[in-house]
Amino acid sequence: MTDLAQQKQPIGLGLIFLNGFSFSILGTLFLVPGAASIPTLMTLLASASVLATPHARTSLIHLFTHRDSRWIAWPFLIWPIGSMLIAGISPSGLFDDFPHLQLRFVFALSLLALSLLIKPRPSWLLWSLPFAAMLAAAHAGYSIFVEALPRAQAWGAKGMNPIYFGNWSMMIAVLIVIISALATSLSTYLRIGLLVTATLAAWASLASGSRSSLFALGALFPMLLLLRKDKFHRLLVFFILGFIALFALISFNSTTVQRHLRLDSAAQDIAQLRENNHVTSIGTRIVIWQAAWSIFKDHPFTGIGSDGFKREYLRMMEAKEIPAAEVHSQAHSDLLQAMVSRGLVGLLSYVLVIIGPLIFFTLALRRAADNENMRLYAACGLLVVSVTFLFNLTNANFVSKISSMTYPLLICAFAAQVMLSSVDNFKPIAQRKEHA
Repeated sequence: MTDLAQQKQPIGLGLIFLNGFSFSILGTLFLVPGAASIPTLMTLLASASVLATPHARTSLIHLFTHRDSRWIAWPFLIWPIGSMLIAGISPSGLFDDFPHLQLRFVFALSLLALSLLIKPRPSWLLWSLPFAAMLAAAHAGYSIFVEALPRAQAWGAKGMNPIYFGNWSMMIAVLIVIISALATSLSTYLRIGLLVTATLAAWASLASGSRSSLFALGALFPMLLLLRKDKFHRLLVFFILGFIALFALISFNSTTVQRHLRLDSAAQDIAQLRENNHVTSIGTRIVIWQAAWSIFKDHPFTGIGSDGFKREYLRMMEAKEIPAAEVHSQAHSDLLQAMVSRGLVGLLSYVLVIIGPLIFFTLALRRAADNENMRLYAACGLLVVSVTFLFNLTNANFVSKISSMTYPLLICAFAAQVMLSSVDNFKPIAQRKEHA
């Protein structure tokens, strides 16, 4: 990781554009109200640049033919194509969330194609994480101590509910931890400083009361155990395990902590289920998942459209086919939401956008050997995929503007650095650029 903090590259308009873009993905995207429109505009500009530049078009084509990057390119292309294939025959219009949610996966590929040509500095992407962690803590502190809200969230961000805020804050925390563990070329003081910022993001997540954010730890710990590199890393593993044990002990004995983490409400929800009362957070999810599965069995090929779930959910409740519960407009699971809205096509496309990048980063991690840069970025990408999948099990995140943008952009941003860290991966495009 000799070039983590500094890389001597020609500074041009395209480089400044991509560096700023990399920084904005985590630095401002989901923590600043309305900021999701900024990366959307930038991806559109990136797409226009790809179409207008021969080298960029060649780079984009290479993404679909290269042995590794095709695991990202094809799933990200199939995602919107699957929607278009069934839009005309679906009982409900799928274009309600099209193209601003579906096409973002394709636009993200433009960022990857340009990055392979212009080579943005990885430091901009990596150092946006501590910035985002501090910004998350500031949002949480303002929500809790100034606005006196029961759950932390981004300042006035419409549609940014505490679950999204908490989940993505925890995503930042675990990414910083894995970077601190694997960036062995950084000084010990700097790695400790990174961990301090990780605790800020983790606190913001816990303050949001998002219980699903704790799923991220289930992806972080296996990676920390499998990728141990030096003494600092090993000490970090023992420290985190000890901290979790202490935190669990405090949570078990402190009613205040249980209330903030909504652990007491989870116990109450379970107790209500025994009384056949489903009008609770957990009870409603169980009913929603039951309804989603029934809808999928009735409409397995095309689904019922992006806006059809609430209508069918209410009908089933009125017909006593499912117990009475809270009313929601989505299936509270991206897997089930894809099945309900787009049937088997949606199920396939969703599995591909998760499995494809998972294979890409797994292969990169296996081939990294002593390439520290490649190892670091592959681990970050692998963590993004696995944590997102765990979040999506109990929440329909891809139906939100923020998650549908952040996930594909993070995948492509880390994939770009993986490929740029591997000479063999980048050589075909570099050679074309030199010979042109």
